[in-house]
Amino acid sequence: MITSAWLKWGIAFFLAAFGLFAAKGIYLGEDALDLLPDTAVHGDIRLLQRMGLVNRVFISLEIDPSRTNVSRNEVEQALKTSARQVGSALAENPVFREVLYQLPSGYEWRLLDQLWSHLPALLTEEDLGRIQSQLTTDGLNQALAEDFALLNSPAGLPLKEQIRQDPLGLSRLLIKRLSSLRGEFTAQIRDGFFFSQDGRSCLIWAESALPFTDSKAAEQVQTEVQKALKQGLVHGVSARIIGALPHTLANARTVQKDLRKLLPLATLTLFVFFFLIFRNPRALLVVGIPFMAAPVAIAVLRLFYDRVSAIALGFGIVLLGIAVDSAIHIYLALSRNPGGKDAVLKGIKRPVILSTATTLGV
Repeated sequence: MITSAWLKWGIAFFLAAFGLFAAKGIYLGEDALDLLPDTAVHGDIRLLQRMGLVNRVFISLEIDPSRTNVSRNEVEQALKTSARQVGSALAENPVFREVLYQLPSGYEWRLLDQLWSHLPALLTEEDLGRIQSQLTTDGLNQALAEDFALLNSPAGLPLKEQIRQDPLGLSRLLIKRLSSLRGEFTAQIRDGFFFSQDGRSCLIWAESALPFTDSKAAEQVQTEVQKALKQGLVHGVSARIIGALPHTLANARTVQKDLRKLLPLATLTLFVFFFLIFRNPRALLVVGIPFMAAPVAIAVLRLFYDRVSAIALGFGIVLLGIAVDSAIHIYLALSRNPGGKDAVLKGIKRPVILSTATTLGV
């Protein structure tokens, strides 16, 4: 009898140990998208990610407000140098697929060239009326006179090709339409860098190749950003990360911090509670045995999936709680009902099997 009991316990511990070993290869994902419906919200978030509205990192480089003794030119040069060095480090990192810290030289003219063919679609009725008034004899003579005066001025030499392509100055209407798209965006562009109005901060933004909905990926992005900042910031310049990344990390770290405190405390409380109620050390097995089944269940899951959501896997705690309930019924029946172990197990076998079957069915 004793040999049989030890054999059963040996098999149970072997299965639990084997389950722990086999479960090591499974990847626990921490992507919040795993909890969203595939055809509705999940698809909307994916679309926002493709549009660059989710996985974008914004970095604000700022001069310490207490440093009022430095000149405006020194502030600007420090911010430009920091933006160039940090932006270059991010651009060379495969974690980021697109980094913007400085517009290329001559971007204004290239942008106008690209938008020139779309000018009719960007003009309003008021703009069309103004163009019509310029197509009169007096309007054409005035426009040509202005072009002639501009070409004979020091500023006219670099504008020669622009005036030849647009003698009526229609590009000014295009610039006006583009300026209306700025909204409340008040940044100033200096040498291609994005400065604030007061000139004491500079902006960098980068598109992450990793999703911010996954807390592990967000931690990796944060690590790479901090490396680039450590390498690229000059003395007196600090950086502040804004956007979705700090919110993702704050939420994930809060949950992890709470779990590290609550799970051990809840388990300890459960063991103490059962010990005080039953006043028998064997009652602790009522809690321990269902937990021994968890590694085996995860190992079986490993046979079908290489990756599983850690959040979804956490729902298995509910099943463990139900399994503890079944273990309580069996323990109480064996410890309090008369008739011997075989008779007691025979009496409770049917309700336990039925309750287990309904739980598995759900």
